[in-house]
Amino acid sequence: MIFVTPPVGGWTFSVGNCLPEPSPRSSQFSRLFGELARSFRDVQFFGNHRVSDYCAWARAIDGKIQRVFCSGNGGEVYCNDGPQSPEEAALGLADLSDLDPDAATSRVIELEEQLDEQRRVLVAQGMEEREALRTIQRLFPRPVPEETDVLALAGKWSVDPRGFDRLREPLGVGILGLLPTHWAQ
Repeated sequence: MIFVTPPVGGWTFSVGNCLPEPSPRSSQFSRLFGELARSFRDVQFFGNHRVSDYCAWARAIDGKIQRVFCSGNGGEVYCNDGPQSPEEAALGLADLSDLDPDAATSRVIELEEQLDEQRRVLVAQGMEEREALRTIQRLFPRPVPEETDVLALAGKWSVDPRGFDRLREPLGVGILGLLPTHWAQ
């Protein structure tokens, strides 16, 4: 099932767990996202799943795909197309631009090891573990995005869904339906 919202904050949302996701094993996302990009000026995709560490986002402006990123399983990168956006950088995410998924995954592992080493050094110098983690989070880019990053990025690109209840929109009717099988995962 897919639900298409009435306008919310100037945007129309399609919500559903059957939407295709960025994946090198599947062409459905590329085809659907490309079709939407040709039809609308600004198209965005956001996805996350807390249990599997799945995080994904994509954006196309004026028919040109700007960015597609997808990771999961604690930092494995599945898609990494286009340069990191300024908004991703502002969130403190590590820049994996121009790296194919395997190289990006290797870079994530390398960065995680560096952060762990920095934490150990700070603790060895007498800093409390919790304070060491806060210091590292403040000073170094995070290699593995989290659910909150996906939501915050949505807010920087368009609308953060955590703030829907604060929007002053007139009530409207959405559409509930099935995604055609050639688009579904």
